This record gives sequence, C-alpha cells and structure tokens, in this order.
Amino acid sequence: MERQSSARDRLQKKLKKKKEQRSKGTSESKTGIDALDNENPDIFQMISQVQNILRTNPEMVAKVSNCVNSLMSNSDIMSQLTSQIESVQSQTLQTSTSGVEEAAVSKES
Repeated sequence: MERQSSARDRLQKKLKKKKEQRSKGTSESKTGIDALDNENPDIFQMISQVQNILRTNPEMVAKVSNCVNSLMSNSDIMSQLTSQIESVQSQTLQTSTSGVEEAAVSKES
C-alpha cells in the first residue's frame, strides 16, 4: 500500500510540474485556435508556438512531416495554395503602392 501511495505522489508531482510548464507557455502568448482569431496574426509568434509544441511532443514531428509530405505530393492542393499566395501578394502590392501614392499626394498639397 505504501508503494502505491508513493508512486501516486510522484505521478501527481510530475503532472503538476507539466501543468505549470504548460501554463507558463500559454500565459506568454495565445495558442491553438485563439492565436488564429487575430486579424493580423504574428507569423513569427505562430512559428515559435509550433516549435515549442514540437519540442514538448516529439511524436508530433513525425505526424507533421507526414502531413507536409502528403500536402506537397497533392498537386491540386499545391495549385490552390499557389493561387492563394499570388492573390495575397497582389493585394499586398496594391495596398503598399496605394499607401505610397497617398503619402506622395499629401506631401504635394
């Protein structure tokens, strides 16, 4: 009986320690779906969160690798992704050039 309680105590301490580590990581920044709800998500913050998750869960590396490989091998998905990236780039160029033109016009006035 004493062995069971000591083993249980050790496991509870480990769980408590893991919960504290997780709470420290989530208190610094949002994770999961909440991070995607922002209008202007910070890509570097998202990459950092992914790296932290992969460090704490090495099995995810294999899962992510398989997922990326299957996405890269699917030509339909890659063509959709390419067209979406091109549209975002063109929108970004349009807004950045219009901002420059507006600034130039306001300086002339």
